[in-house]
Parts: sequence; C-alpha cells; structure tokens
Amino acid sequence: MGAGYCGPAYTDQETLNKVVAIADKAGYQVELHAMGDEAVHMLLDAFEYAQKENGKRDARHQIAHATLMRDEDIQRMADLEVIGAMQPMWFYYDPFFSYMEEANFGPERFAKEYRVKTMLDAGIVMTGSVDYPITLEVRPLTGIQAGATQQSPFDEGENDPKTLRNPNEAVSVMDMIKFYTTNGAKALFMEDKIGSIEKDKLADMVVLGQNLTEVDVRQVANTGVLYTISGGRVVYEGGDKTVAALPIQ
Repeated sequence: MGAGYCGPAYTDQETLNKVVAIADKAGYQVELHAMGDEAVHMLLDAFEYAQKENGKRDARHQIAHATLMRDEDIQRMADLEVIGAMQPMWFYYDPFFSYMEEANFGPERFAKEYRVKTMLDAGIVMTGSVDYPITLEVRPLTGIQAGATQQSPFDEGENDPKTLRNPNEAVSVMDMIKFYTTNGAKALFMEDKIGSIEKDKLADMVVLGQNLTEVDVRQVANTGVLYTISGGRVVYEGGDKTVAALPIQ
C-alpha cells in the first residue's frame, strides 16, 4: 500500500453531501461514525455542505469516534459546531487493540489518535460513551479516569507505563465529568432537563463516595456509588465508599 492509502469508501462524497443535507433540511440531528482521518474529513465536508445549502442552525450534528483527524479538521469541526461522541475507554494503551493500531498506522500516526485536549482547546464539545459491546466496561468513572490520565483506569494497570498512551492529551477530571453530564445533555438537546443539578431539572443523579475533583486522580475509578436517584426516587443504595476497579474480560 502506497503513501496516502485509505480504506474504500462505501459512498461517494456527492451522495453523502446530499443525504446529510436532506436530513438537515428536515430538521434531523445527524450522527455518523468515522474512525479514519479521511472518513472524518468526508463527514465534515458533508456537514459543511449542508450548512451552506440550508443555512446555519443549532443542529448539533455528531461524529462518533473521530479517532484520527487531520490537523486542519480539528478546528473545522469546532467551527462547524459538530459534536464528538467519544469513547474514553479507548484513550489509553490497552492490551487488546492499541498494539495492532500502532503496528498498522505506525508510531507517528498512532500518536495522532484521540487528541482530546487539542480538540477541547479548539472548542469541540465532546461526550462520553462506551461503544458497547465492543467495549464491555461501561462505568463512566473508569472513562473519567482514563481521559484524565491517558492510562489504564484499572488497578492492575494504572501504574504500568506500558498503558500510557499520550500524556500531552490528558484533560482535567472536571473536563471528563462534563463529557458525561452537561455535554451529554447538550448533545441530546436536553440541557434544560438534565446534565446538572439545578432548579426545575429532573432529579436524575448519583451520589458518590468521594469528591472526584479532590481525590488522587488514580482513585476516581475506585469511587463507589452511594445512591442512584431517578425521577427523584432512590433506586439504588450502595455500601462501601470505594470499590475495586477491575477490567471486564
């Protein structure tokens, strides 16, 4: 495979542009999945085309994964106000997929994956998710720690330098909390109902055993859930303040 090779596209740019523009004109929020830099570029071209055809609106279109991006597309994604639906459990060097990606992409391109801090600094709104069942670990707390350390959030690997991916792209615990709360609510057009504890919003929340912004960042994933509240009712009551963070095999 020569320089500049990318996988085959299953649609052409013109068709993609038209489909996205039709959905956008009808008022739909479009979410598309893209992992390679050429795929992300094609989606941004389609969102830009729709905006030029239909006019700018509060569309909150999304790209799921946005794994690898061209340098110039990071700011373009922010300017187009396209949301990144990210998977923080992929932000560290895991023993399952990372070594294969590095072998296929090469170390230089591998290092350009998941540039979360760069994306955040550019103004891209990002949310947290897991891509289940590809990733079986579904707890937001592990994702928060992984994004803040760029290292394994599990007890057996959190101090292992082999799990460190890109320390320059680590973000704060509070930034990661927003991935799963206010940013997620914004992506759903539900910021007036959920995402933060405010008057007239739904009483859907968890009470944690420790303050995530005050504890050692490597203890975030070990935080226990004391209460889960849904619709103002306590639907779960936990015990211990901390739990063991063990990977799901």
